[in-house]
Amino acid sequence: MNTRQTPKNRLFFQYLTYTILTLFVILVAILYISKNADAFRRIFTLSWHSVAYFFILQMAMTITNALVLIIYMGILKNKISFVDASGLTVINTFFNNVAIKGGTLVRGYFLKKIHNFSYTNFLLTLSTFALIELISAGFIGISCLIIIYFTRGYFNPYLFLLFIAFFIGGITATAIPLNKIFKSNSWLGKKLIELTEAWDKIKRNKSKITRLFLLSLSQYIIFALRFKYGFQVLYGHSSFIDSLLISTIGILSFLLSITPGGIGIREFLTGATYKLINGNMVEAVVITALDRLISTVAFFVLGMAFIFYFLKKIKTKK
Repeated sequence: MNTRQTPKNRLFFQYLTYTILTLFVILVAILYISKNADAFRRIFTLSWHSVAYFFILQMAMTITNALVLIIYMGILKNKISFVDASGLTVINTFFNNVAIKGGTLVRGYFLKKIHNFSYTNFLLTLSTFALIELISAGFIGISCLIIIYFTRGYFNPYLFLLFIAFFIGGITATAIPLNKIFKSNSWLGKKLIELTEAWDKIKRNKSKITRLFLLSLSQYIIFALRFKYGFQVLYGHSSFIDSLLISTIGILSFLLSITPGGIGIREFLTGATYKLINGNMVEAVVITALDRLISTVAFFVLGMAFIFYFLKKIKTKK
């Protein structure tokens, strides 16, 4: 009897697992919100002026992601307009909130149909920029923890080791030819080899690599400004260094695609990180949830508009 799973069965069980995990996380989130209902009610006291400020910062993040895509398209000898790059970033966020990796699939589809950008090259951009984000997160995290130690006398060795691992791991992946060390007969080995080969394709253009690192750093700063503003308007206090530190975990949580949009995962990780530097976990969770709420509503409206825009472009191209 053949017990080997077909690709179709593996995909079914994979999404079944993701669905069960998502339902479990949502259940835990509901229980957590009900337990801290008073804290979450603060979200609805926000003025339209404050909501607009969050939205502007989210649009700033969209612009940086669009610029990242434009740079990668240039490296791979392709072109894309700023409007298209921004639109693809919007629908990526929109569909990521709807389904696990949904944004990746939809953005890759439109790039292929409209710009003849292969899905392989698209995955190359995702994997190498994730590596850049990892290195940037390590650098920022280490710097923030050092500043916290010298200004407050507090040091968390677990977070420090985590960010050291991010930084050294990322640098190692860019410097060591992993494709010559690992064998492709394991899942991890195959992924490391693909990452190394992808990095080899883009590292020759040093000026654009520098721009990608600067854009990665700017994304953490923008995300930190969202946290800082949230702390200020909801709780009357804010620290840019604290916000910058938890922003690194907030962005990296998007890489853990086990629930749509990292729902529940991002809130827990940012809250736990804030608690590890003697912050109030509930406060960080509430602000992360607020940021998610505004983002979801905004990108739903913009996402629907850009879907029609790209569908029309595909129809026109035919």
